[in-house]
Amino acid sequence: MTKLKTLITPFNFFYIYSLHPAMNYVFTIVKIRFFNLIFALNMAETQKIVSPQAGFQERFVRSNVDVVIGGGVLSCGKTSGAVLAMAEPTLDPQFRAVFLRNNLGDLKSGGGILDEFRNIYGSKGCSVIESGDPHVDFPSGARVDVTHIADQSYDKVMQRFKGRQYDCIYFDEMTGFTWECFSAVCTRNRGKSKKWTGKIRGTTNPDRDHWLRTFLDWYIGIDGFIREDREGVVRYFF
Repeated sequence: MTKLKTLITPFNFFYIYSLHPAMNYVFTIVKIRFFNLIFALNMAETQKIVSPQAGFQERFVRSNVDVVIGGGVLSCGKTSGAVLAMAEPTLDPQFRAVFLRNNLGDLKSGGGILDEFRNIYGSKGCSVIESGDPHVDFPSGARVDVTHIADQSYDKVMQRFKGRQYDCIYFDEMTGFTWECFSAVCTRNRGKSKKWTGKIRGTTNPDRDHWLRTFLDWYIGIDGFIREDREGVVRYFF
């Protein structure tokens, strides 16, 4: 019997399955339990396990509240955390999301969002389309659009996104977006997913003068760092 090695699991729950060696096609096993997702491939000796880092990244991926904002210094895993967070909702064929940047080059450059999808899900877990309107297709039928917004005026954004519906909207580096742009795009935050919809996700680097500080100020101590006793606390806005 040939072992099926775990390829992707957003959390540290690992399952090993066996399959007759004559059946050498890709075999996919999906289990949902506290956002567990396992893609199993028929591989002889190798295995690749992708899971969020303990701490910030794991909490960001696990959260199921409506709005989640993750902040930190450069290269702390913010974007890869957002990509990992798509593992469970993209099992739903009706799930639609959009990943946004304010610069097109940042999407396609090495180490950008499209590269993150390739590296985490692999060619068997997703199909990355760069030409035309960049997007990521999943075997279930789910889709994640990846785009940029150059003109961030409210009217232009409303016109561009008119008629679109997204279960999840992700802002990559929120300090690159104006309040007018953010509020306009959020009007498109509705979709047809049965279990995972109405979600806003964003990541950001520190910027004390940005409008985002209004939402985050309660979490920040007088020393400029996040207060440990308030990190991850859910707040309600009316």
